[in-house]
Amino acid sequence: MYGEDNVCVVNLEKPGNMLNFKLINHTPEYLHLRRATDDEKAVTDNDIIDMHNGGLSLRQIGSKLGINHMSVKKVVDKYKAANQV
Repeated sequence: MYGEDNVCVVNLEKPGNMLNFKLINHTPEYLHLRRATDDEKAVTDNDIIDMHNGGLSLRQIGSKLGINHMSVKKVVDKYKAANQV
């Protein structure tokens, strides 16, 4: 019913002294998440490349930026492929 990609949408109600959740519906999680803009992605990609060139590991970069190390690897691989002679 809920699934790992669904969230419960609720209203908080306070009848008297009790705080209650009133279920409104279930919706896909992606509807509640903000997507990064192209400008934000470019800044993050530049930060990744700078940190990588500074000698940090993929995991260290991911930890500092709060993203998965495999996402970091994709950016680094894309950068390396674009800059091959």
